Amino acid sequence: MHPETLYYIGISQCLFVALVLLTKKAKQGSDYMLLAWLLTISFKMMILMISAEHGEFFDNQFSIGLIPLTFGPFLYLYTKYLLRRRFFIKSKDAYHFVPFVLFTFLYFVFFKDKLLFDAHTVFKKDGYVFARIIYATAFLSSVSFYTFKTYVLLRKHRKQLKDRFSYFSESNELNWLYVLMAIFSLTYVLYFALGAVNIYKGEQYFDIAYSSDIFLTIMAFAVSYFGIKQPYLFKVLPESNKDGEEDSSNDDANSKDNEKYKNSNLGEDQKEKYLEHIFSFMQAERPYLNPELTVQDLSKQLNISRHHLTEILNNNIGKNFFTFINEYRIEEVKKRLLDPKFEHLTIVALAFESGFNSKSTFNSIFKQNTGMTPSQWKNEQLEARAQS
Repeated sequence: MHPETLYYIGISQCLFVALVLLTKKAKQGSDYMLLAWLLTISFKMMILMISAEHGEFFDNQFSIGLIPLTFGPFLYLYTKYLLRRRFFIKSKDAYHFVPFVLFTFLYFVFFKDKLLFDAHTVFKKDGYVFARIIYATAFLSSVSFYTFKTYVLLRKHRKQLKDRFSYFSESNELNWLYVLMAIFSLTYVLYFALGAVNIYKGEQYFDIAYSSDIFLTIMAFAVSYFGIKQPYLFKVLPESNKDGEEDSSNDDANSKDNEKYKNSNLGEDQKEKYLEHIFSFMQAERPYLNPELTVQDLSKQLNISRHHLTEILNNNIGKNFFTFINEYRIEEVKKRLLDPKFEHLTIVALAFESGFNSKSTFNSIFKQNTGMTPSQWKNEQLEARAQS
């Protein structure tokens, strides 16, 4: 494939999705971050495309060696805003782009027309070897640091799922973001590996800029597809504590760690009232029948803050939200399994009517709860009834 063809594909994809995002209603911070990321990718490719067809348009080295310094921060901030559902971009997050601004300034003031970001020239003895090493180190550090930061965010989210959701799905587990991060990592692992070969050979044995742009185009397609497709499943909004700071109680990896609530302002009497209210509401209203119930949903229905509800579940009931809700669902399935009026339904149908949205999740939880499969449990209960 000719480079120009690749650039046309990448630019068209990025600009099309950017237009879709601009016309999207109720945009949130992750949408704006995705929009900025796509426009930056398209600008990078536009510089190279125009240069390939009409001669140098702006500065190819700016496109090859400097713009990529923004991709790590974009990946991290997009993930961060998506997980926390921030509606606006916070100005303080601009500091993630300081290295890009700093190195761009240094390049255009001191090194323009003197530095090439082709890997095989890194150790060329021309008086600028130190500057090239600094730029290469900054690039490698940026990619490594933001890939790690994004992984930490996703890992923390995975550990918080059972305190926030009553179900697992591909959407709330964010498997697609792991795929995106893998593409991002692979792009630059390949970039640095081919660059190392070029350095060893002392020539441009591989066109690493073009190779990385192939993966960048693939990543643009992945970001575009999943970024638009991703619904706003994350109804859990950051709450404020009494000091007005963002609640970070769920940042602890272990949801059963009582240290999270050592500064709780709930008195014992209030806890007892909340407990009574929670159990009576669960029996009367059966909110667990909603297969997409979240802790935020239940919090609103109970008129109890999410933080306090999570505290009571973890500390006083001794269960995370996922376990608490699904135990009610299991009991609902058990009742229906033994009720003659539901005999016409399959076990899976009963599970779905009881609030489960996954056959595998239902079977796993049922076996953990009873030590048997649903069919075994039903047969054992019917035999016990017959004998009595």
